[in-house]
Amino acid sequence: MIHEATFENGKEDKAIANKHSTTDQAVNIANQAKVWRTVLTHFSVQPATHMLANLESRYTRNKIMVAMEHMQVRLSDFKWLYRMYPVYRELNVL
Repeated sequence: MIHEATFENGKEDKAIANKHSTTDQAVNIANQAKVWRTVLTHFSVQPATHMLANLESRYTRNKIMVAMEHMQVRLSDFKWLYRMYPVYRELNVL
């Protein structure tokens, strides 16, 4: 599943008002749908660091991936791409 997570947790009212989601809302929807993998996107000129901060303890269990601008992946990449989260954190690329 590809799902946007434009707002950080705690800003649910703002997310609803702007027809967007928070990171937790997106992850919860993915869990309810029992999807194989989830890719979070971010529609804003602001950096998406909130997605990384909120996924620290859940990224491997839930197989969460964070998309970056101009990112291109093959379906076969979804088998391993979620493991890149520690690299994102270390490089602070988002």
